[in-house]
Amino acid sequence: MNFSLPPADLTDDQIKALILNFLLRRRLWGGKYYTAQKMVRYIGQDVLGDGKKVRRCLNELVKDRWINPRKKGNTISLNPSYTKEIPEFIDKHLIA
Repeated sequence: MNFSLPPADLTDDQIKALILNFLLRRRLWGGKYYTAQKMVRYIGQDVLGDGKKVRRCLNELVKDRWINPRKKGNTISLNPSYTKEIPEFIDKHLIA
């Protein structure tokens, strides 16, 4: 696979779109979830080099209820109530 790394100067909305797109591609809605720490490590270190910024954006998505925390906040999943809004947000903010 040929992955191109996005620039490190992404806006918060673009980072949120990356997080949502990651979960959406894996179809992690409701009862299916992914480890939050692995998410921050994958997007933060491998892609952006700034895990603190990714963690802050992840917490904002939880606060806005687009992502549901599971297992005492250690895992996350997409909120099924936003099935329409999440793909629209990704399309609007994610660099193609």
